[in-house]
Amino acid sequence: MAAAKPIAVTPAQRAKLERLEALLKAQQYQAVIKEAQPLALEIPGLPFIPNVTGIAWAQLGDQEKAVTCFKRGLTLNPDFPPGLVNLSTSLRLLGQIHPALDAARRAVNLVPDDLQAQCNLASILYAAHKPDMALKTLSKVLKKNNKTAIAHDLVCEIHEGTNQLDELGRAVKSAASALGKSAPIIRYWAAVHAMRALDYQSAVDQFDTLTANDLPPVKRPKLFEFRGKCLDKLDRSADAFAAFEQANAAVLRSPAARAAANVFLDDLQQRTEDMEQATKPTWSSSTKGTSSPAPTFLVGFPRSGTTLLDTILRGHSQISVVEEQPTVERVVDALPAGETLDDISTLSEDTLEILKDIYFQELAAHQDPLADSRVIIDKMPLNLIHAALIHRLFPQAKFILALRHPMDCVLSCFMQSFQSNPPMDNFLKLDTTARLYDLSMRYWVSASSLLGIQSATVRYEDLVSDSATATRPVFRHLGLEWEEDVLDHVATARSRGKIATPSRTQVTQPLYTSARGRWQTYQSQLEPAAPLLAPWIKHWGYEDPA
Repeated sequence: MAAAKPIAVTPAQRAKLERLEALLKAQQYQAVIKEAQPLALEIPGLPFIPNVTGIAWAQLGDQEKAVTCFKRGLTLNPDFPPGLVNLSTSLRLLGQIHPALDAARRAVNLVPDDLQAQCNLASILYAAHKPDMALKTLSKVLKKNNKTAIAHDLVCEIHEGTNQLDELGRAVKSAASALGKSAPIIRYWAAVHAMRALDYQSAVDQFDTLTANDLPPVKRPKLFEFRGKCLDKLDRSADAFAAFEQANAAVLRSPAARAAANVFLDDLQQRTEDMEQATKPTWSSSTKGTSSPAPTFLVGFPRSGTTLLDTILRGHSQISVVEEQPTVERVVDALPAGETLDDISTLSEDTLEILKDIYFQELAAHQDPLADSRVIIDKMPLNLIHAALIHRLFPQAKFILALRHPMDCVLSCFMQSFQSNPPMDNFLKLDTTARLYDLSMRYWVSASSLLGIQSATVRYEDLVSDSATATRPVFRHLGLEWEEDVLDHVATARSRGKIATPSRTQVTQPLYTSARGRWQTYQSQLEPAAPLLAPWIKHWGYEDPA
């Protein structure tokens, strides 16, 4: 492809472009967007302008608008490396990993010596569950320039995220040698390493040397969250809760994302009320098409022990697990109408087969191609709000429901950062977290009762106390013989590499019961959630706090 022709600009226009860049450096993102609009009309062929506008939207937390801007710039010059790098970053944050990887690789091919482009590619390789490839890329970067801070940062992030704590310690020392111990990013990772080594007081002391402005916006929520978790371990509950509030307040969410979170809750409320008032439908099972057996669905409210249970289950020789992938979400996106019981009751046999094919195609994209398992478990906690649709597609499908004390569930979700999406964005506030719990459980209880869904229940509290007793009924539910190897969940977890859930730090440790009943030390902070959760405490038999 021929190189894009240079765009002629007048001295006055160049001054405007320099001002735009200065506003961006000064983090005046709204001003960038405002001044870029007329300038883009004045100099219509310059990719720099939509690229700068996209950066501003990305920094304001609106990745979708950022992607639109970056793509607009790339229509002006498809071989514009900064646009490709920025596009790939926003796509990654939106969870669109494969397009992000394509854009990142294109950028590296265009500018193979650009270290920022190489680091960006490494971050997306890691997001694509390719940590070894990411580390290999970063090693090349650091050989060229050992003072590349973003490369050291990513190396630490990968070792922490894959539970390689010895390697994390070495990476922190190597980064400190290159950048200096006083560098904010070094102090941050030294504190994280201390936290992961269970030296919570030392971690707090080091976190307290940092302010939010010392770190890039993407890391600020983690600074407060990790500090809060250390304070929680030190039994400083009031300070810990305040830190979690700071963490959630620091999360960048665009107005569009906040609106989408509200729409999600309102839609779930409507579907829940519809389910509660419904009569049992009479539908026939589809007999055409694929002969693939239905998977088992592991569901539950987030932070209810699903990752620990998933790790124990995958220790069985006849089980493979697909962890938190958008298999059912792809089906929801393809529905011809909505997801009310009436909508799914009227799906034709041909439509059901199309939807099944969509499901199995997405499932296959995330399965281990070498696995030869009798049972495939599709683990996505909030699929419990799609139970009726799943049952419509797979009437013989089995479910495993993970339970935990409602107060502990809601508290833990509020304490934890998640990938931004409409349901997870509700965890940024305590009241919407409790509302989502209430609606999710109302939907599950109504749907499973009305439709006669086959399910086995595992309580987190039982799982951490006696995992063998807690899980034997699950294996019977799945038609599998018991295997002692399932109890070595630590070995199973360490063999998995990257664990793509917030529980990755817990499942690599021996079972512990300290998180059971944690809510009791936060009773005053959780008081606003009590009216919605009290009925569920009774329903699930958790009235005895022990």
